[in-house]
Amino acid sequence: KVDPCSQSLDIPALDVRAAALADLFRDPKTGNGEVRLAALGGGGIEPSPARLLEQLVAMTDEDLLGHLNTLVCRTAYNWSSYSNDKPAQPEYAYLADLTQAAGLLARDFKLTDEWLKRYPRSDLIKLAEEAGLGRALVEDCTTQKQMRGRIMEHAERLHREGFVPALVKFPAVKA
Repeated sequence: KVDPCSQSLDIPALDVRAAALADLFRDPKTGNGEVRLAALGGGGIEPSPARLLEQLVAMTDEDLLGHLNTLVCRTAYNWSSYSNDKPAQPEYAYLADLTQAAGLLARDFKLTDEWLKRYPRSDLIKLAEEAGLGRALVEDCTTQKQMRGRIMEHAERLHREGFVPALVKFPAVKA
């Protein structure tokens, strides 16, 4: 559930996905062999590369992208289910700067109803302000669905203007 007082988005599957990803590194016979990955918080013996490759090849695109998303959230942003509104770590911001990721993100990012469903009411108000729509646009809505609908009326224009929420922007690299 979304805590209405929370300043972060609700991503309940993050811990579940991290556990599933950690399972890839366990020996099925002994249950041992978690690889030391900062993203998973595990430690121990290196996993079998052959077993890992077999499992990765057998995965669906959706599962692979889900695991990639989990690793990015855990490492680049240091997110968890309870704390997921931090900016990207400086090294990832630097990498994003080198690869022009911010420009690609601005070109490709588009608000969707599915994206907005993850925002609690207070964050939808903040998002409307951040997008330059003003809090008055959504403040009087009685439901989050209404709020999302009003924001979505502007989604195409925001996309053309290159709007990307601060939550997914990379911090500016300091020279």
